[in-house]
Amino acid sequence: MGDAILLESYFQALDPAEAEAALERVVEERAGPLIHKIVRSKLAFRRDTTESDVEDVCSDAMVSLISSLAQLRDQDAAGPISDFDAFAAVIAYRACSDHVRRKYPEFHRLRNRLRYLLKSTPKFSLWQRHDGEWRCGLSRWNQDAGAALPDGLLLQGDPLQMLEALFERSGGPVAFDHAVRIIAQSLGVVDRIEHLEAAAVPLADPAPLPDDAPQRRQWLARLWSEIIDLPPKQRFALLLNLRDDSGACATTIFIASGVAGMAEIAAALGLTIEEFAEVWRGMPLEDLEIARRLGATRQQVINLRKCARERLSRRIFSKKNTPMVISRADPGQRGMKP
Repeated sequence: MGDAILLESYFQALDPAEAEAALERVVEERAGPLIHKIVRSKLAFRRDTTESDVEDVCSDAMVSLISSLAQLRDQDAAGPISDFDAFAAVIAYRACSDHVRRKYPEFHRLRNRLRYLLKSTPKFSLWQRHDGEWRCGLSRWNQDAGAALPDGLLLQGDPLQMLEALFERSGGPVAFDHAVRIIAQSLGVVDRIEHLEAAAVPLADPAPLPDDAPQRRQWLARLWSEIIDLPPKQRFALLLNLRDDSGACATTIFIASGVAGMAEIAAALGLTIEEFAEVWRGMPLEDLEIARRLGATRQQVINLRKCARERLSRRIFSKKNTPMVISRADPGQRGMKP
């Protein structure tokens, strides 16, 4: 079944279950692979990019995509997307830009300055292609053309002079991101990266995952199966508050490892995939918000999560009654404690 037919099935389905099934197929069969390809390509130029970075950006893009599709469906828009690949690509590029802005502030400031110069200088031009990629060059150039530049190219002068030299060397339009990288390298723009891993508080006596990737996945799969076996309210109270040792949402580790997809986590929470996409934006949720969703008190939520931890502790871990966190100290030493 093609993308257009699946999207039409999603937008026109009257039964929520049918709509969710169609959306899940669009996400898994088309959007997921396309977003992964774009994100991996966009972040590849950063030597310090980790697999976790790629998966986090992909997850952010998927959440934005699902939320956008859900909004269009709620608006009863007729034929809202003429080119789904382009639609998904724009969202993927935006997620990459957000990641760069957060992780590389100096690089992002230079990027904004070059964007301003390209837009405010009459002889220059900056435009976005149909597939979502930004290109730059001289205004008189054919925007459908393209040129390549060596990554090791070093330029002299201020940013405006560097743009002039770069276009003189290229002789045709170049990818904006490539131009930014060359000028950043020429100016010596280097961000001081503060990884979440470095900022995290080390765990006391963590329950580390094995160093071997297949064993890590097997360990997480076992943990996920135990979480699925929890009573629904305990599972709800636990998953919506699950956090790593930096306090960030830890539910993404199941998605990043391939143990559970968004649809599976949504089902475990008793939510549609659209509802989960909206909730995920604010995860981990505070106890008062979880209580509101469960129709319970804050103390009841605390008790539910405590029971869930104790059960997981009995079945998987050796220690009891300690906060559940996921260690992000090192991809090969990730651990989770109940």
